[in-house]
Amino acid sequence: MRLARAVVPLFASVASLAMAPAAELSLTWGALVQVRGEHDESTDRNGGDYGVAQGAENLQNDEFDFSVRRARLSLRATYGEEWSAFAMYQADNIDAQGTTGQDDRGTSLRYAYLDYTRPNGDLFHTLRAGLDKAFFNDADQMNDALLLFPTKRASEILLAQRGVGVSYRVQAPQARFGVSLENNTAAKGVINRKEGLWYSARVELAPTPDLMVHKRTESFLGQPGLHLVFGADIALDDENLGTTADGDAANDAAVDALGYGLDVLFHWDRLTVLADARFLKTDSLSLVNGATTTTNGMVLDCQAGWAFPRPNGWVIEPGLRVALIDLDTDADEAANYGGDIGTVGDFENPAAEHGASGLEFDIGCTLYFDGHRNKLQVALTWWEAEAGQADAVLVRIQHGFSF
Repeated sequence: MRLARAVVPLFASVASLAMAPAAELSLTWGALVQVRGEHDESTDRNGGDYGVAQGAENLQNDEFDFSVRRARLSLRATYGEEWSAFAMYQADNIDAQGTTGQDDRGTSLRYAYLDYTRPNGDLFHTLRAGLDKAFFNDADQMNDALLLFPTKRASEILLAQRGVGVSYRVQAPQARFGVSLENNTAAKGVINRKEGLWYSARVELAPTPDLMVHKRTESFLGQPGLHLVFGADIALDDENLGTTADGDAANDAAVDALGYGLDVLFHWDRLTVLADARFLKTDSLSLVNGATTTTNGMVLDCQAGWAFPRPNGWVIEPGLRVALIDLDTDADEAANYGGDIGTVGDFENPAAEHGASGLEFDIGCTLYFDGHRNKLQVALTWWEAEAGQADAVLVRIQHGFSF
C-alpha cells in the first residue's frame, strides 16, 4: 500500500495529459517483482564468522533468508510519434539486510525523464532530460528482468551512474551512440568548493545490420539467429566532493574518477555469451595537505548460457559465469566479501551481490515459464578473496515476474 500511495499521485499527474487528443496519447503500465531466498556460508579475512546480510564480521549467517530484490512500478506516456515521458518507483532489497521492520521497505523514485525522438531516414535521434542512468556500463544498464542469473554481472560495481541531467542518443541500423551529462555521483556537500559534473559516452557497433541488437538481453531463450555487438564507453566523474568527505575535515578531498570499458554480446541460436573488461582510475586530492592518492581498479567477467526450448513453451537454460575483481591493482587486498565495493576506503556493503577483490564463479539454471516475463532462477556463487582468509558460498533461488 505504501508503494501505491507514493506512486499514484505522480502517475495521476502524468495521466492528466489525457486532455490531449485521445488518438495521440497512449499510456503503458509496467511492473517488476523478484522474490529471493538465500543461504550463505562465509568467513571473514581472519577466518572468523562473517554475516553477508549485515556486511559485518563476528556475525553468523542465518540458515535461510527471504527478501524482495526488486519491486518496481512504472508508467510510460507517449504523445504522438516524437514525445514521451517515463516514471518508475522502486522498493528494492526489502529485508535483504535482515528483517528490520519498515526501515528497508520504503519507496523512492528511480526514473523520471522526458524524451524527444526524431527520425531521419534510418536514423533515430533522441534527446532525454531528467533522472536516468547514464548511457554507460552495460552490466549496470541491463534490465533486471532480462538477466541470466539472479544478480547482474560483476562489472556493474565499477562506476555506475544514475542521476539528473541530459543525454543525446542516435540509433542506426548497425550501431548506437550516446553521450550523457549529469550531476556527479556526490551528494551536495558542505565543502567550500565547486563540484564537477558527470560526462560519459558509449558506442555499440555490429559488423552488419543483421548482427545488431537494439534491445539488449542476457538470454535470447534459444531463438534461432546470429548477433554480434561490440561496445566501448568512457566516463569522467569530475570533482566529486562527496566520496571521502565524511564530515571529518581531515578527510576532505576532491575525487576524480575515470572509468572505461569494452564489452561484447554474442548470440548464436541456443548460445548467449557476454564478456566485459572494465577499468577505473580514481584520483583523490586531499584538501588539507594537497597530496593526491591514485587507485586503479579492474573487473573482468564472462558468462554464457545454453538454452533448451521445450515443447510446452518453457525454456531451460543452464549458465556459467566467472569474474576477476581487483579494486586496487597495486595491492593485495585482504577484504571481506562485502568490503570495499565501489567506494574509497574500508566500507562494508550489507547484502552485497558480488564479492570484493578476488575470484568469483557462478553456476546456475533458469526455468522460463513465459520468457523473461515469468521465470525461476537458481544459482550458486563461490567467491575467494585475493588475500587473507575471506571466502563465501551463496545459494540464491529467485522468482521473477514482469510486464
